[in-house]
Amino acid sequence: MSATTATQTVSIEEYGLLTAHDLYRLLPNMILTGTCRDVWDEILYNIEEGYASPVTRAEIAERLNIDETYVSHATKPLTEAGLIFRRGRESVWYVNPQLAFKGSYEDWQALLADLPDDIPEVQAPFYEVRPPRRRDQPRLRAV
Repeated sequence: MSATTATQTVSIEEYGLLTAHDLYRLLPNMILTGTCRDVWDEILYNIEEGYASPVTRAEIAERLNIDETYVSHATKPLTEAGLIFRRGRESVWYVNPQLAFKGSYEDWQALLADLPDDIPEVQAPFYEVRPPRRRDQPRLRAV
C-alpha cells in the first residue's frame, strides 16, 4: 500500500507512524479548535524517527496560511493537554510518545516500558460520549 503526494510516493510500511488507538480516540472529547487540530496534524505529519517534530511555528503558519500568533495560541492547549511538549529552550516539538511514535512497534514498546521522566501525562477527559460542540449565542435584537 502506498500514498502518493505531489512530490513523492511513500509506502505506508516505510512511514511507520504508530498511534495509541484508545488515547488517540479521546481527541474529539478535548474540544480542540479547528486551528488546534490543524496544528496538531502538522506537528504529527512532521514527526521524525521516534517522537521529535522539528517543524517551526513559522513553517506551520506558512503551511496553514495563518499568522504565527495563531500557531502559538493553538499550541498552548495542546501542551496543556500533554499532547505535545518541548525540552528546555529547544525549538523542537515532541509528540507525546504515549500517543504516537514513528518507528518500529518494538522500539515504541521499549520506549514506553522505560518512559523518560519529562514526558507529560495526557490530560484527557474520559467522557463516554463527546460533549456537544460550542455553539455561538444568538445575538439579542431590540424590539
